[in-house]
Amino acid sequence: MEQTNNEKLNPMVQARGIVKCFGDLMVLRSIDLDIMPAEVVAVTGASGAGKTTLLRAMLGLLDFTEGEALLDGKPVS
Repeated sequence: MEQTNNEKLNPMVQARGIVKCFGDLMVLRSIDLDIMPAEVVAVTGASGAGKTTLLRAMLGLLDFTEGEALLDGKPVS
């Protein structure tokens, strides 16, 4: 995506310091993420690595233990 000198694109999706624990098990450890408008991103990893947990948390289906997520600049709740 092209941008002009006066235009700065902001991420459509942002995550800062996302931590998710289930009891003593820390599934997500300090995840930071920026996804720009029109950017295509794939989440890959081994079984049990936390991919689904990250996506569910980013959609607001799970609460974070720590951190924050923004969708188009608005907090995910």
